[in-house]
Amino acid sequence: MPSSPQHDATLALSSRWSCIGPWPAGMREESFGPDPRFLEEVGGAYTVDPPGVKQVHAITEASENATAARHSISISYPRDAIDWTGAHDTAGWAALQWQGLAWTKLDIRHRDSKRPLVLSVDVRGAIQFAIVAHDEAFTPAHFKWHLADYYSYDGDHLPHLIALDEQPGDYWFIVRPLYEVRVFGGFPPDTTPTVDLDVRLALIESSGRHHLPTVITQGHLCIAPDVVEGRLASPYFSVALRNDDTGETWRIIDIHETYEQEPVFARLSLLRPPDQPSRAAAALVHPLQTTKVGFQAEAGRALTALVSSGEIAVKLVLLIADQSGQEHVLTFTLSLGCVREPPSLDEHFSYRYTYLSKSGLGPHYAIVVPPRQLRQEGASNEQHQQPVIVALHGAGVETDSPFWRTSLPRHSTCWIVLPTGLTPWGLDWQQASRTMWQDLVSDLRFQQALLPSAVATTTPPPVVLLGHSNGGQGAWHGLVHGGEQVIAGIVCAGYIKMEDYVAPVWRAERHTIDPVLRGILESARTVFANDVHLSNLVAAKGPVPLTIKYGSEDDNVPPWHSREMGALLRTWASRAGLGKESWPKVIEVKGRGHWWDEMLREEDVQRAVDEACEHKKVRLPKRFTVTCVIPSTTRARNGWRIVQTEVPGRIARLEVEYRNAAAAEGSCCTVVAASNVRQIGVAATTGLSVNVGSSTLQLAAGRQHRLVKVPRTSSTEWQLLDGTFPPPRLLCPVTLLLDTPSRFLLIQPTSVHALDSRKAAYASISARWAHDLLAYTTIPAHTIQDREISSMPSSSSHVYLGGPDENLALSTVNGGTGIPFITHLGSGQFKIRDRLFAEPGIGLLYSIPHRGHLDAEEGAQQRSVVLSGTDAEGIERAARLLPVRTGVPLPEWIVVGRDCDRFGMGGVLAAGWYDNQWGWSEAMSYIGD
Repeated sequence: MPSSPQHDATLALSSRWSCIGPWPAGMREESFGPDPRFLEEVGGAYTVDPPGVKQVHAITEASENATAARHSISISYPRDAIDWTGAHDTAGWAALQWQGLAWTKLDIRHRDSKRPLVLSVDVRGAIQFAIVAHDEAFTPAHFKWHLADYYSYDGDHLPHLIALDEQPGDYWFIVRPLYEVRVFGGFPPDTTPTVDLDVRLALIESSGRHHLPTVITQGHLCIAPDVVEGRLASPYFSVALRNDDTGETWRIIDIHETYEQEPVFARLSLLRPPDQPSRAAAALVHPLQTTKVGFQAEAGRALTALVSSGEIAVKLVLLIADQSGQEHVLTFTLSLGCVREPPSLDEHFSYRYTYLSKSGLGPHYAIVVPPRQLRQEGASNEQHQQPVIVALHGAGVETDSPFWRTSLPRHSTCWIVLPTGLTPWGLDWQQASRTMWQDLVSDLRFQQALLPSAVATTTPPPVVLLGHSNGGQGAWHGLVHGGEQVIAGIVCAGYIKMEDYVAPVWRAERHTIDPVLRGILESARTVFANDVHLSNLVAAKGPVPLTIKYGSEDDNVPPWHSREMGALLRTWASRAGLGKESWPKVIEVKGRGHWWDEMLREEDVQRAVDEACEHKKVRLPKRFTVTCVIPSTTRARNGWRIVQTEVPGRIARLEVEYRNAAAAEGSCCTVVAASNVRQIGVAATTGLSVNVGSSTLQLAAGRQHRLVKVPRTSSTEWQLLDGTFPPPRLLCPVTLLLDTPSRFLLIQPTSVHALDSRKAAYASISARWAHDLLAYTTIPAHTIQDREISSMPSSSSHVYLGGPDENLALSTVNGGTGIPFITHLGSGQFKIRDRLFAEPGIGLLYSIPHRGHLDAEEGAQQRSVVLSGTDAEGIERAARLLPVRTGVPLPEWIVVGRDCDRFGMGGVLAAGWYDNQWGWSEAMSYIGD
C-alpha cells in the first residue's frame, strides 16, 4: 500500500458491511455481474436490513483521522438459508459458484480541496469494485467498475490509483464477490462456500509538480536472470514504475549504473519496440499508471569477482524527463542470484533465464534445468538434436517456487524448461501464454549460460510437452495445436477444457438467451476446446507418444477427465487404422489425490520422458483427420494444414487417406472429406497425387502447395495455386485479442465531434484496462491521441476508442474500419446492416483489419478492435467485454444493451462473425428483434 506523509485529508471506511445475494455466477470469465439496481429494488443501502441483505463481519485496521484503512471480510450464506448440499448433489460444482454485491460507506475529508487527491485501492479476492457518490442513484450510468485483484497477485505494487474529481465527501464502496471453484476449490461437507476479501485503501495527496514515480523492484513485473557459473544466464531485465501524479506524464530516457570501483555491467540500454525510433522515449508513464521498464545488460569484469557472495546487488539509475523536458534521476538496487552446478549430477540444478517474445515484448522468465550429461565428453555435440522438455505448471503456481522447479529430476541428455505463462494464472496456457513458451523454445539460447556456442536456430528443436492440472490442460492445448514440433506429451491430472471442469451452466443468461445467439457466442471459444481438436494427435506422423497420469482420489480435477480423453483418443486411433496400438498410455495411481511430491519423479513418468526423448520413428497412420476452428492457431500435421475455412467460426475438418501404409511416405492419397474447408496447405516431401472432390492434383516434391476449393454447379472442383499464395484474412474473434504477446495502443479521439462525456468515458476506460492488462498478463498498453497514430510502431495491437466519426486514426489513417455493414452515424448512433441502434446504454465492440497487417496466415499476429456506444453508459458497458482473461465468449463483433446487467450475455442485442472478406456472414450472425 503506498505510503505518504501526514495529509490534510482523511478517510474512514465503515466496518458495517452488507451483502445481497447469492446469485448464480456462471464463471469468473463472465463480463457482467448482478445489476446494481437490485440494491434499490430490495431497499438497498438506504435501509437497515432489507429482505435478502445480510450483515457481514469485517476485521478492520484503521484509526481516527487515518489516511489508510484495511478490511478483511468473509462472506458466506449459511446452510440454514441456502441448501448448498441439495444444489451440489443435483447440479455439481456449478451450483456452488455464487456472486453478490457487498457495500459499505466510505467517508473522505479534505481541508485543501485545491490540491489533487488520489485514492489507492487494492481489493483482493473479489471480481470488481466501484465507488459511487452517496447521493447518486444505484443505476448503471453511475458505475465505473474496476477489476479487482482476484488472484491476489501484486496488489501492493499495482493498486488502482483513482483521482477524486468530485469534492471529498460520502461514497458507497461496492465490491462484487464471486465464489469460483477453480480459484477457491470445492468445499468439505458441512461447510459453506465462503469468499474472503481483503480491501486496502490509502490516500495520496499530490505535493505539486514533480511528484516523482516510484521504482518497483518486486512482483511479477520485475525480472532478472541468474548468474550461472559467473556468467549472466541472459541479458534481459525489467522493473516497474508507478506514477502517483494526476497530471504528469514521464518519459523514460536512459539507464546507467552507479559504482565505486568497477561496474558490474559493461553495457546497459533500455529495451524499445523493434520499430520504434531510437530518439523516442523507451516508454511513457501516464498519470496514475504503472509501466513495465525493460532493459538489457552485458556483464562486466566485476561480475565474476562478486559471484562468491551468493547474491549480487547492483545500484542503477533511471533517467526520466517531465513534460517540460526537465530531467530527473531515480535510483534503485537490483539483486541477482548466483548459482553453481553442484558436484553431484544427481543433485538438483536450475537457473532463471529471461527472454523476449518474437514481437519484442518482455522480458519474461523461465526456469532452466540442464541435463546431467551436459559436461561429459561428446555430450555437448548432441545437444542440437535432442528434444526440449517443456513443463507447464498448475494455476496460481510460481514457476520459481521450490516445489515446482524441483518437481522433475535432471534428465540424462535433454534440457528441461519451466515457462511462466506470463503470470502464475496467466491465460490458462492459451493465447499469449502458449505463444510465450513456443517463443522460449524457438531456439537454443536458453543453453548459453552453460554452452556459450548455443545460438538461435532456424529450425526450432522438438518438444516433449508435460503439464500438471491447469498445466495439464495447457499441455493438451499445446499438443493439439502445436504441430509437428511437439513430438510427445505427458498430461498429469489435466482437465479437458474450461466448460468441463466446472460447467458454466448456471449463468444469468440461461433463462433468456436465444439458442442461435448462444451458439454464436460459444463458437468463439471452441478454439480452446481440446477434445474437439484431439484428432490432430493421430494426424501427426504416427500417433504422438502420450502418457496420461492421475490419482484415483483426485478431488480437484476428477479422474473422469483423464479417462475420457484416453477413450476419445483411442476412438480416433481406431478410425486411423491404429486400433490395436496400446495408445495412449493411461496410468491411474490408486489412493493418490491431485498432487504428490513424487508424481513427476516416479518411474512411469520418467520412462515416458525417456521414450519420448528417444524420438523413435513410429508407424504412420493410413487415415487421419486434421481439425481446426481458427486456422492461424493450429499448425500443420503430417504436412497437412487447413489454411482457410468456408464459414468462419465453425469447426473445419480434413480427412485424408493414403492408399496403403507405404504410400504414406508419398505417391497417392485421397481427401475423403473436407468439411468447412476452403483452402488446404500441403508440404510434400515426395511427389504426391491427391484426389480431392472431382479433381486430381499433382504435387511436386519438396514444395509447399496450396489447394483451393472452387464451387461449381454440379460438383466441387479443387485447384492448385502456383507461385505466391495470397494469404487469407486473419480470423479475429475478440476473445483472441490477447493471442499475441505484443503491446497495445489505446487510441483516444480528439475530434470536436466527440462529446466531452464520451471523451471522459474513453479516457477512464483506457486507464482502467491498461492497469488490468498489466496486472493480469504483464502485457503493456499505452494511451495515445488519434493524431499520433501515424508515428507509432505498427508492431502493436490497437484498441480504437470511438468509431470513424470520432476517432481520426480510423477516418484518416486507417481509411475507415474496413467493415462494410457497420455504419457509424454520429452522436453515438450506429447501424448493423439496416438495424439502427440509438437507444441509451448500448455498447459496440468489433474487430477490424489491423493497420499494416490486413491479412495473415499463421502464427501470432497483431489485432485491432473498435469500442464505441450510444452514450457514456453504453461505452462503459462495451468496455466490460475487453478481455484480460482467456475463454470469454466473444465472436468478431458484438452489441450489448442494458439487459446484460441483469441477464448476462442474454442481453446481447447482436453478434456474429465476418465472412472471408470481412463482410456479413449470414450463417454466423445474429440480430435480435
